[in-house]
Amino acid sequence: MIPLLALLLIPTSKKRVVTIHWLQALGKLAFLYSCYNNADKIIVHSADMKRQIQSYGVLDSKIAIIPHGTALPVLLHLPRNEITFFGAPTEGKGFLTILESLKILKEQDRKLKLHVYGIYSEEEKNKAMVNALRNEVDDLVVWGGRLSQTDFDRKMQESMFTLAPYSAYVSGSSIVTSAMGNGTPIIASRIGGIPEYLGEAGLLIAPDEPSLLAAAMIKLIDDPSLRRRLSEQGRKRAEKFSWKGVGEMTFKVYYECLKNDSIKVQ
Repeated sequence: MIPLLALLLIPTSKKRVVTIHWLQALGKLAFLYSCYNNADKIIVHSADMKRQIQSYGVLDSKIAIIPHGTALPVLLHLPRNEITFFGAPTEGKGFLTILESLKILKEQDRKLKLHVYGIYSEEEKNKAMVNALRNEVDDLVVWGGRLSQTDFDRKMQESMFTLAPYSAYVSGSSIVTSAMGNGTPIIASRIGGIPEYLGEAGLLIAPDEPSLLAAAMIKLIDDPSLRRRLSEQGRKRAEKFSWKGVGEMTFKVYYECLKNDSIKVQ
């Protein structure tokens, strides 16, 4: 972030559009956030992130909200039997909370297997396996690894529900939009921009609360009608995050930056 902000201090005739996914904590150097005002436009993924950067003195006129986009894959109507997690199994993505919730449920004689898919390093996997062993749920975690987009959609559609109990701040979430696009119920943290994305098309819980996650998981397992309702609501809500719409919003930002410039926009 520091090199980026330094670049924004250099005078230039070129147009500068910056996308912010998350803000690095700068502590006593937080005044540097005002350098974003030197950009022609700043793209953020949620109203929550917009409020956050405005609190650091970034002008409202500089900010454009463009959410994470998603596709609307063909629904294959597959049996939904898996409980899934997509992404790196790190603490910031709530993986330790998931393991602790599995332990709680195991102690209640509700043994649930978790299928993990995504891009992650061996170090991240090994650390997660150590935590799973410590929580005595290592036998309940199934490692699936990296998937192609086609296999990702298929596994998402084989999910009874998927989990995104993040504890680290997220401006928005591509996992939330992907789950909705695939008609997959999701349990996610009430953090950052996630509530804006999910609305009532999933279950929201407080982060770092394994007992709440465990209760939400059982709620979905025991209520097929709720799962169907969330699946239908999610699929419908995903339409507002279509790539077509996101592409048009992105084009508009660049067009507005260029239209008064000597560059001819076609």
